[in-house]
Parts: sequence; C-alpha cells; structure tokens
Amino acid sequence: MLFRLLKLRNLEAFTVSARFCHQLQRKKGISSELNTLKKAACAKGKEPLLASRRFSCTTNMAEKVTMVLDCDIGVDDATALMMALGQPNVDMLGITCVKGNIDVNQVAINALRVLQKCNRLDIPVYVGATTSILRHEIDARAVHGDDGLGNIPNPEAPPPSDMLQSEHAVQALIRLANEQPHKITLVAIGPLTNVALAMRLDPMFTSKLKEMVIMGGNIKGRGTGFWTAEFNFGSDPEAAHIVLEEAQCPTILVPLETCMDHSLSLVSRDPVSNHPSSSRDLHGSLLSLVSRNPVSNHPSSSRDLHGPFTILGMV
Repeated sequence: MLFRLLKLRNLEAFTVSARFCHQLQRKKGISSELNTLKKAACAKGKEPLLASRRFSCTTNMAEKVTMVLDCDIGVDDATALMMALGQPNVDMLGITCVKGNIDVNQVAINALRVLQKCNRLDIPVYVGATTSILRHEIDARAVHGDDGLGNIPNPEAPPPSDMLQSEHAVQALIRLANEQPHKITLVAIGPLTNVALAMRLDPMFTSKLKEMVIMGGNIKGRGTGFWTAEFNFGSDPEAAHIVLEEAQCPTILVPLETCMDHSLSLVSRDPVSNHPSSSRDLHGSLLSLVSRNPVSNHPSSSRDLHGPFTILGMV
C-alpha cells in the first residue's frame, strides 16, 4: 500500500516539476535547462492528482506566503532557511524541528545558529519528534557532519538554548493552524514525523492549512541514504503514509528526481544577498561543503540541493 502511494505516475511528477520550473525559471542563477521541462509538462494541459488532492501549476509570484518550515536542518536545509528568510514575500511564523539528518536537539541548535546569522532570532524555534514513529534509527551524519552543518566553526557565541520554545513542535503546528486557519503554507523538507503526529492528535489539522509542500519520495527507485528510498520518506515511511493518505489540503510533492534532475548553481548567491555578511559567509561555507560531499566524490559547480530547490519553487 505504501509503495503504491509513493510511486507517482510519471505525468503527475512531471507536472510537479513543471510547477516548480515555471517559478525557478525567474530566479537568477538557475539553469536555463528548466525551461525545456516546464514547456513540455505544461503542454500536457492538465493538473495532476497528487495524494487525492489537486493543485495548480502556477502561482502568483508576488503573493504573500505565510510559512511554517518543518525541517531537520543539515547543510541543504540551512541554505533553504536562509533563502526563505531572504524573500520579501515570506512571513516565517516558526520553525519546527524533527529528527532526521541528525538528532532533533542539534537540529534546533542549527536553526538558532542560522537565525542568528540572519538577525532573525525573533522567529520561534520548536523542538519536535525525537525519533520516527516506529523508531527507525538512521541519520546522515556521514554527509552533514556530526553537528549537521559540516562541523563548520562558529566564531560567534551560539544563541542560548533557552531561546528554544518550551512548546512541542507538534502542539505548535496544531495551535498555529487554529490561530490562522487556511492561511499557512506548511513546507516540510525533512521526515514527516511531526506532521503525521499533528494529524493524529488533531484529525482536522491539515484541513486548516492553506497548503502543504513536501520534499520527499521518489519515482524511479533511486535512493538517498537507502538503496531505493528517498531519505525523508525512508526515515519515517509510516509518517509519509499517514500524511499522503489523509491530507485534507492542497498538497504539492516535490520528489527526489525533480530536485536531482535540476541542480542549483553553487556559485549563485542571489538568494542570500540581502542578508548580513556573516550569513553570506556561512552560506558560502555550506555550499563549499556540499561541493566536496563524499557522496558525490568530485567537486562541481552545481549540486542537488533539495531543500533550497523546494523553497525557491515556492516563493
């Protein structure tokens, strides 16, 4: 059942790619190859059914996005967060942390570190699920380093841990959806444990969201961290099953192949150009780390930055 849910038809995934490529085309530093995919997919003249929910291939680029970011901040998610904070149309309500690339407490520390670099410590950070639903023990420290940020030295004193919110991330998701019904875009770029638990505690949770955007899943059986599974879904497949089976809001799924087929340029710094110099320095260090990723085995000017790709497609 799970395999059937996660294995999207090629047309569906193709149109998902088109929706993101249509927007990414307008961003500086993005390969012009995206135009080919966008034209081909939009020529289909159809909107896909994705997890039994319809969504549009286009969006208003000037539209305000009220966002909650659910993430397991490693190297690419840190870059994704900086990119989101650099967009004038994004109102970031909060960051909910989940165990994935690294331990959830370290994820929260990394979130504070990025917010400090961007002078945005006003954004609340919530600590969430410490393990997957069935306690699958896996992480990506071999790729992201023991601290999730490639063990890059931090010349500044880190923000105190008491800046983390005492409210659990799952409870925060439910509360925010109740406070701002049909206004929040929940962007999930880590394992879906927090989202699934919120749906179990409040079965109407997703019906109160404007939409969900999920980076996860794959089509062709090419894995990341697993032989055949994409890391986020493979880390908590039960959570992925719950979310895709029971979501009651427009849901956009950005599969692994969409991200890997259209790598972002590592030399593009436009998405963080309006941040303080300290955040640009961190951004440069993170991208340098990605270019030496042991999984890739060779340096390159572009890489598969899944989290940033998803953020750029949204905003």
